[in-house]
Amino acid sequence: MERLVAKSMYTKKEIKIISWNVNSINARLPNIERFIFEQKPDIIMLQELRCVNSCFPYQFFDDMHYNVIASCQKSRNGVAIASVSPIEDIFVNLIEDDNEARYIECCTNINGFFLRLACVYVPNGGSQNPLLSIQYKMTFLEKLRKHLIKLSMLDEVFIIGGDFNIAPEIGDVFDHHKLKDNICFSIDEREAFRNICESAVLLDGWRIMNYNVLDGFSWWDYRHNSFELNHGMRIDNFLLSPQAADHMYDAKIYRDVRTWQRASDHVPISVIVKQ
Repeated sequence: MERLVAKSMYTKKEIKIISWNVNSINARLPNIERFIFEQKPDIIMLQELRCVNSCFPYQFFDDMHYNVIASCQKSRNGVAIASVSPIEDIFVNLIEDDNEARYIECCTNINGFFLRLACVYVPNGGSQNPLLSIQYKMTFLEKLRKHLIKLSMLDEVFIIGGDFNIAPEIGDVFDHHKLKDNICFSIDEREAFRNICESAVLLDGWRIMNYNVLDGFSWWDYRHNSFELNHGMRIDNFLLSPQAADHMYDAKIYRDVRTWQRASDHVPISVIVKQ
């Protein structure tokens, strides 16, 4: 599941952390490579890898000078974390005996700055399949909440990023009246998201830095000209512990990536912290 490759000491004072649902990692490698060259992230969290472990591009990340860990699953799901610094203290799977590859956690230390990181791919909930249903989604969110409460007691710089498949606020969707009962914006889902933040004392990184932005979307449906009409949702997010929020410097959504060839339906988001 993992590769731990020692790299040289990193000296940047700012740490750029990226999260991106790539919707098939091997299909998006050219875009991932381009994004790395343009943005030079220190940490990359990826979701919806859609590949088995043997097909995960470990060599690609090694060539790009990242250490990487991945939890893979055939055809769907899958999460990974890549870091310029060595990775340790790895944990996967929130639900015992659950083969859904939706959560991975680790620690890394960039030039003396310790971070605990987690990458999550929350179920969408819009399916009759028991493992994709809204009931499974709510169970997963409750397991996530309980685990994050435990992490909050560690008093660490902790950042969890990923595709939460929940737009937290009315300003995070293109039409809150039209979408009020839809998957990813229902009252129950938004309440579960708020409960996670409140119980585990986590802060919405993008909203801290963009408190008055009403159309900062990270996902657009491939259908219905959704991107061209900006009919999107902000369902990708970073949540930060208070210790991490104290180092918060900026947060961005890379909307233009959606215009690249063979783009995912999600775009990368970032938080930047200062050491």
